[in-house]
This record gives sequence, structure tokens and C-alpha cells, in this order.
Amino acid sequence: MKYVILVLAVIFILYSFIYFKALLGAYKKKGIGGLFRMYVAMFTHVFFHLVMPKD
Repeated sequence: MKYVILVLAVIFILYSFIYFKALLGAYKKKGIGGLFRMYVAMFTHVFFHLVMPKD
């Protein structure tokens, strides 16, 4: 379980750096709710890639 949390934390940090401008834009437009939605979208995206790898 610790391993899963560690992986998620690393992904979270990496995505924060990669999508910093997009996240900042979402925050400026919609506040914390927009930021939260962006993170939820990113995590569901990553999660589905991990759970259902491409054939």
C-alpha cells in the first residue's frame, strides 16, 4: 500500500511541474474548484492507463 501512495505522490509532483501553466490558468479562472477538477481529470487519466494498458 505504501508503494501505491509513493507512486501517486511522484505522479502528482511530475504532473504539477508539467502542467503548471494549465493548472495556474484553471486556478485563475475557476479558483480551487477548477484546480481540483484538473487534478481529478489527470489522476483518472493516469489511473486508466495503469489499470488498462494498451494492447
